[in-house]
Amino acid sequence: MWVQKGFWEDEYIGTLVIKLEVIAKNNPEALASDKTTTLEFWTEFNGLQDVLGDKYPPFVDWFNRSPSPSSISRARRLFNERRKKKS
Repeated sequence: MWVQKGFWEDEYIGTLVIKLEVIAKNNPEALASDKTTTLEFWTEFNGLQDVLGDKYPPFVDWFNRSPSPSSISRARRLFNERRKKKS
Protein backbone atom coordinates (compact mmCIF):
# COMPACT_ATOMS: atom_id res chain seq x y z
CA MET A 1 0.00 0.00 0.00
CA TRP A 2 1.37 3.40 -1.03
CA VAL A 3 1.45 6.05 1.68
CA GLN A 4 2.24 9.67 0.97
CA LYS A 5 5.08 11.05 3.05
CA GLY A 6 4.34 14.07 5.18
CA PHE A 7 6.19 17.32 4.57
CA TRP A 8 8.57 16.81 7.48
CA GLU A 9 9.29 13.21 6.49
CA ASP A 10 10.88 14.26 3.21
CA GLU A 11 14.59 14.23 4.03
CA TYR A 12 15.57 16.79 1.38
CA ILE A 13 12.94 19.36 2.41
CA GLY A 14 13.57 18.63 6.07
CA THR A 15 17.27 19.38 5.59
CA LEU A 16 16.44 22.66 3.85
CA VAL A 17 14.14 23.63 6.72
CA ILE A 18 16.89 22.92 9.24
CA LYS A 19 19.24 25.15 7.24
CA LEU A 20 16.59 27.90 7.19
CA GLU A 21 16.40 27.62 10.97
CA VAL A 22 20.16 28.32 11.08
CA ILE A 23 19.68 31.37 8.86
CA ALA A 24 16.79 32.58 11.02
CA LYS A 25 18.94 32.27 14.13
CA ASN A 26 21.99 34.01 12.65
CA ASN A 27 20.33 36.59 10.38
CA PRO A 28 16.54 36.83 10.80
CA GLU A 29 16.34 39.75 8.32
CA ALA A 30 17.45 37.34 5.58
CA LEU A 31 14.03 35.69 5.74
CA ALA A 32 12.23 38.91 4.77
CA SER A 33 11.83 37.85 1.14
CA ASP A 34 12.48 34.92 -1.15
CA LYS A 35 15.35 36.80 -2.77
CA THR A 36 17.18 37.62 0.45
CA THR A 37 16.59 34.10 1.73
CA THR A 38 17.94 32.58 -1.49
CA LEU A 39 21.02 34.78 -1.48
CA GLU A 40 21.74 34.05 2.18
CA PHE A 41 21.17 30.32 1.66
CA TRP A 42 23.49 30.15 -1.36
CA THR A 43 26.12 32.16 0.50
CA GLU A 44 25.92 30.22 3.76
CA PHE A 45 25.47 26.67 2.51
CA ASN A 46 26.58 26.58 -1.12
CA GLY A 47 29.73 28.68 -1.01
CA LEU A 48 28.51 31.41 -3.34
CA GLN A 49 31.01 33.96 -2.02
CA ASP A 50 33.86 31.48 -2.42
CA VAL A 51 32.80 30.72 -6.00
CA LEU A 52 32.45 34.36 -7.03
CA GLY A 53 35.36 35.79 -5.04
CA ASP A 54 35.71 39.52 -5.77
CA LYS A 55 32.69 39.27 -8.11
CA TYR A 56 30.43 38.57 -5.12
CA PRO A 57 29.54 42.23 -4.27
CA PRO A 58 28.60 43.09 -7.89
CA PHE A 59 26.59 39.87 -8.10
CA VAL A 60 24.66 40.78 -4.94
CA ASP A 61 23.85 44.20 -6.44
CA TRP A 62 22.74 42.60 -9.71
CA PHE A 63 20.71 39.92 -7.93
CA ASN A 64 18.90 42.49 -5.80
CA ARG A 65 17.94 44.50 -8.91
CA SER A 66 16.81 41.45 -10.90
CA PRO A 67 13.38 39.81 -10.83
CA SER A 68 13.15 36.97 -8.34
CA PRO A 69 13.05 33.38 -9.58
CA SER A 70 9.53 33.04 -8.15
CA SER A 71 8.36 36.13 -10.07
CA ILE A 72 9.80 34.73 -13.29
CA SER A 73 8.08 31.39 -12.61
CA ARG A 74 4.71 33.09 -12.00
CA ALA A 75 5.10 35.16 -15.17
CA ARG A 76 6.00 32.03 -17.16
CA ARG A 77 2.90 30.22 -15.91
CA LEU A 78 0.70 33.21 -16.83
CA PHE A 79 2.36 33.45 -20.25
CA ASN A 80 1.75 29.74 -20.91
CA GLU A 81 -1.89 29.99 -19.75
CA ARG A 82 -2.52 32.93 -22.09
CA ARG A 83 -0.79 31.17 -24.97
CA LYS A 84 -2.98 28.07 -24.47
CA LYS A 85 -6.15 30.19 -24.48
CA LYS A 86 -5.15 31.73 -27.83
CA SER A 87 -4.71 28.32 -29.47
